[in-house]
Amino acid sequence: MKHHAIEQVLERAERAKSDSDYTYFFALLFAAEALAKTMVLGMVASIAEGNMRNRYRLEHQLVRSDGLGDWGKVIEDALTGPASQFLLSEAREEQKELTQACKEGEWQYDATSALKAALDHLGIEAEVVPVKSDMKRWFRLFATLRNKTRAHGATQPEKATKAAEHIAKSIELVYRNFRLFRRPWAHLYRNMNGKFRVSGITDDIADFSFLKQSQDKQFPNGIYLFMGSPRRICLMHTEAELRDFFFANGGLTSKKFEMLSYYSDDKVDGDGGAFLTPPGVLPPSETEGYGELVPQGNCFSNVPDLVTDYVSRPKLEEDLRKLLLDDKRSIVTLVGRGGIGKTSLALKVIQGLYEEVRYEGIVWLSARDVDLQFTGPKPVRPLVLSPEDMSKFYAGLVLPSEQATAKGFNARAFFEQQLQQCDLGACLFVFDNFETTQNPVEMFNWIDSFIRLPNKALITTRLREFKGDYPVEVSGMEEKGVFRYFSGRVGVV
Repeated sequence: MKHHAIEQVLERAERAKSDSDYTYFFALLFAAEALAKTMVLGMVASIAEGNMRNRYRLEHQLVRSDGLGDWGKVIEDALTGPASQFLLSEAREEQKELTQACKEGEWQYDATSALKAALDHLGIEAEVVPVKSDMKRWFRLFATLRNKTRAHGATQPEKATKAAEHIAKSIELVYRNFRLFRRPWAHLYRNMNGKFRVSGITDDIADFSFLKQSQDKQFPNGIYLFMGSPRRICLMHTEAELRDFFFANGGLTSKKFEMLSYYSDDKVDGDGGAFLTPPGVLPPSETEGYGELVPQGNCFSNVPDLVTDYVSRPKLEEDLRKLLLDDKRSIVTLVGRGGIGKTSLALKVIQGLYEEVRYEGIVWLSARDVDLQFTGPKPVRPLVLSPEDMSKFYAGLVLPSEQATAKGFNARAFFEQQLQQCDLGACLFVFDNFETTQNPVEMFNWIDSFIRLPNKALITTRLREFKGDYPVEVSGMEEKGVFRYFSGRVGVV
């Protein structure tokens, strides 16, 4: 399968071959750099988002990188370091291909030894390739090669001729054999009608075909790798016509970073603001909820307190209250733009439910990743992002710690049973900021498959990509006047 971004730089190298061996040598270095960065970005995109933010941590390093050595460190982290445990199961084959020790005759070893041969012809000292080698050494050797040959005058033409043969062989072995390049890659562009224009970066993009008809999927425009689901490649850019491809190349400021094309040598700016938040574990959201169930009126709840400056919306509150008290609809969804007050509306109505006899438990599960405050948006740590997160958190709420953490205990199966028939009695499960979960459509289908009355699910979300619930639109305030919204905190202007 051909990959359009790699084919472009190989085409450039082939054109350079007719100019001179010297020009061909440096065109091959550009091609190998594009190849290496594509591999790194593909593996980083295959890291699941989670509370530890390992994917963001690695992208945070790459966007600040001033050399290929940093890219090599990132892929080692993704393959065998702290981030590796969060690799998607679908990416385990690529992980194995890059980490297994291979001998002569296997493509990984031959590609690595070809790079070492190029370094030897150039007289550049580099680490020895042992009898068996993995592909992590390939990245280290290429970083050495690239860094030692950046000054064009430092490489003699006669040495470059023979080295070019080995570099071309190495590129060919990696490109033709590494499974990542046989995965579907595409550029997605959402048209005004809500459907996506899917431009194939690889030949086979059948896995993306569902986006051509759908109007209810939410993916930002950009490059995607299909790894079980579309995974966005954040530090690589092209347009729908695929005329050129740009890769992160350092130079980060508060507003932008440099993106370089290895095909045309052109440059464009990336959005630097997306990578200004420090990596690491963020503070919890102010609406994360409590880590234990406490008595509240006639039920037990871990729901957070209502913000003190909440402004009431009586009609919407009464409508939601009636929906949550009836025995007709198992899933109710509050839908509205960010900062309109969905969470605070839910908190206000839940306070009134404590004195009712409808529920004996109310469980709050928060995926909020940004708190909107008067000083501006503040990134926070989502509490639960996946069915596994939710299941473990719920088990920790209702079970003794020794039982919830016991070897062999299946938290997910336990939670699925509780959605059907809760040990607390009738229970309301609240899923706040649903759009930031790992896969909202799959998450909704999971909840919908198991929730049973008298239990209910209340979902708050900016984006509703699913059907089968009872949606309630949360828009402006009921009072006359103009208001400014800060996640349910409302001030009259």
